[in-house]
Amino acid sequence: MRIGLSQILLILLMTSCIEPPSNSRSEKNDNPRQDQRNGQTCSNCQILLENLPDQTYRKKGFKKLSYLEMQKALQKNKRPEDFYFIPNPTVNNERQIGQSAKDYQDCGHLDQLASIQARANHCFNVNDSSSFWSGQDNGISGEADWKLIYSHQETGVLLWQNTRTHLLWSHIVKNTDWEEASGFNTEDEASICQSLKLYTADQVLWKLPNRNEFLMADISGARFVLNDTRQYFWTASSLENEDKAWAIEQSTGILKAVDKTMPLEVRCLGVVKK
Repeated sequence: MRIGLSQILLILLMTSCIEPPSNSRSEKNDNPRQDQRNGQTCSNCQILLENLPDQTYRKKGFKKLSYLEMQKALQKNKRPEDFYFIPNPTVNNERQIGQSAKDYQDCGHLDQLASIQARANHCFNVNDSSSFWSGQDNGISGEADWKLIYSHQETGVLLWQNTRTHLLWSHIVKNTDWEEASGFNTEDEASICQSLKLYTADQVLWKLPNRNEFLMADISGARFVLNDTRQYFWTASSLENEDKAWAIEQSTGILKAVDKTMPLEVRCLGVVKK
């Protein structure tokens, strides 16, 4: 069973702009939120449009637009010249997207580097521009910027931060079944991702990414930044049939349902607390 990335994107965008129904039929609608039943835009949707980058194909290196900026341009019948509303396979393909260097000098691993930003700065000082992946310069739609924040060749640790979500993405931690990968039926401290003692517990919370988090990273350009993407990774998302969970092939974004007893790769997600 497989599901396409475009289908997931459509569902996410549609559901994110739905306001919860009112508990009172007679409640007066006098706040900035406008009634969805009248086909008007809610305030949450406005924020979403202002902050999310439009995913229309664009010329590599040209300025990204938000959904709101694109909407306003189209309302004025001014199609941005640097965008492709009809795809051109010659230039709208993944060969055009710049890859990260994949090989780095040790950085961000020193104990005196107290903050995530300090580690990112150290990686930039050691590895120069290869420690930063620009979504605008390397991508061809709405990719995010990524910062290398930790590299240690001896231990194999490699961490990148998606600057759009501020989430940290790890190297491959282990190949195992879903139960061990997810930490289900395991004490938090004993789970695979929680065992990444790279930061103190009050700095970063580690976990197995769920399906949506993998897809958000894919939209942000993860397949062009992270190492070792040409294999299937466990997600934390189970199917209706609880014996199976979603797995994602990160170099393509393809999802498939896999029996939880199968061994797959594990990549951990870090939620930055401070």
